[in-house]
Amino acid sequence: MAFMLAHEQPETLAHNVNWIPVPKGEFLLAIRFYAPTPEVLSFEYETPALKRWE
Repeated sequence: MAFMLAHEQPETLAHNVNWIPVPKGEFLLAIRFYAPTPEVLSFEYETPALKRWE
């Protein structure tokens, strides 16, 4: 599943993409883990890369 971060809702999205509204300009992206695995607790977990959608 993919997520699109944008300040305006896209006109069309693929069926497996979720739009997440963000403010215009700079913003802080935070990740919350509700049931962290040992990798998260030991700081060994690597977050997925972000890709810019043009």
